[in-house]
Amino acid sequence: LLGDRIAILGHGELKCCGTSLFLKGLYGVGYNLTIVKTIEGTEDLKSEMDSEKVKRRLSYASRDIKKLVKIHVPKARVLSD
Repeated sequence: LLGDRIAILGHGELKCCGTSLFLKGLYGVGYNLTIVKTIEGTEDLKSEMDSEKVKRRLSYASRDIKKLVKIHVPKARVLSD
């Protein structure tokens, strides 16, 4: 007899159970990577978040981080920046 349910166990306990369609809808597909960007040396500028210098440095950091992730995960996409 074949079953159509999948059970997920964690540390010896049942965490979730359902059909593959249910679990895909609940957990999605793939992974989410969250990166929080800070720039060393801008502590004195944090009160001035409109500072062009801070914006420019964060923009460069974002670009470099995206390039690095794409090298290792070519199908990666940015959900928000």
